[in-house]
Amino acid sequence: MKNLTAWRVWFIATLFFAFQFVVRLFPGLIMPETMVAYGIDANQFGEFASMYYIGYAGMQIPVAILFSRFAPKFVLSLSALLCGFGCLIHSYSTDITLLFFSRFIIGAASASAFLGVSELITQWFDRKNYARMIGLTFTAGLIGAVYGGIPVARLNNLFGWHQVLESLAAVCFFIAIMIAFFVKSPDGHQARTTKIDLKKGLTYIFSNPILLWVSFANMLMVGALEGFADVWGVTYLMKSLSYSKDIAAGVISMIFVGMIFGGPILAWVAERTRSTVLTTSSCGAIIACVFLVIELLIHYFSHLALMALMWFLGVLCCYQVLIFAIGVQQVEHDEFTGLTTAFLNCINMLGGVFYHRLIGSVLGWVSPVRSVDIDAYSLSDYAAAIAVIPIGAITGSVILCVLFARYNQKLSGK
Repeated sequence: MKNLTAWRVWFIATLFFAFQFVVRLFPGLIMPETMVAYGIDANQFGEFASMYYIGYAGMQIPVAILFSRFAPKFVLSLSALLCGFGCLIHSYSTDITLLFFSRFIIGAASASAFLGVSELITQWFDRKNYARMIGLTFTAGLIGAVYGGIPVARLNNLFGWHQVLESLAAVCFFIAIMIAFFVKSPDGHQARTTKIDLKKGLTYIFSNPILLWVSFANMLMVGALEGFADVWGVTYLMKSLSYSKDIAAGVISMIFVGMIFGGPILAWVAERTRSTVLTTSSCGAIIACVFLVIELLIHYFSHLALMALMWFLGVLCCYQVLIFAIGVQQVEHDEFTGLTTAFLNCINMLGGVFYHRLIGSVLGWVSPVRSVDIDAYSLSDYAAAIAVIPIGAITGSVILCVLFARYNQKLSGK
């Protein structure tokens, strides 16, 4: 009976984790409409898209503290409600200030999704199964990212993005009710009073060079997912291959399909090679190569071959599961596990801020025009902007290689 309850709790919490991918990807599907409706150029759109990641990253440690003081169902249900209100604000906003604020609220509310599932996993499942359950959570949650592509793009075409946002808000409210009624902690954790010593925890994290360098390398390597797949990839394919929006969204969604399989595949590779760090580093190097192929040879790929390439890119992007495994392995005190996970996820999501603003800025720098019409930017402008992704990926890969050479024994758990 306990096992059945544990899986039910995990499943409902994972629903919110999956759904936050849908609202996370939404701006990429309405980029042209947003730029025209609010009179913003590519640089400003990059700033708008980055607000989600600022809210998400900024709330990681505060949310970790909330989970140490309140029941997970309280934090998760409140977050789902706020996410719904953020969608409504976005739908009804009439000026750029409210637009930016709505995106920040949605990001801040989504910050608890992964940490909430992680917290419930530590409460309901054995520690030895943590990495496996996190991988399964990513696999189940990414189904939301897949459905955030073609289906949502087609709903936008049929009903308009305002109505779709209102529907997304309604789903958020429904998930909040489900969490409030059906998610709970085990009896021994119901009245949990353990509090995080924030100063002690942060001192512990910032005195660990492995955690700092791993998190920095992760931030540099995350552009393929948080920069390309989340927002800019759909418009890039529309520009380079003259795809319609729903077809481009379908191709990009293959990245998330690949991530569904990526966790188990990369975990298996890391086990076979006996090096999680080198496996992660290899992913960064291969991601850089994939983007060079995309930039140079995209016109030579058939539609099916391009989808296969995006699937493979998605498998590589799942290196983030290995990053969390590396981080948790370095924590010697259980009391800092949640804070360490929050820190790694915070830096990870700051990568979204970094890449959205950088891509938007580069697009503005290299283009001779500053237009609210996304079609005014040329393919060469896009190519220059997207080039920052492989540069970051290879830099992160090199950092991990150097880290492995210097801290081999600690990273191997010896």
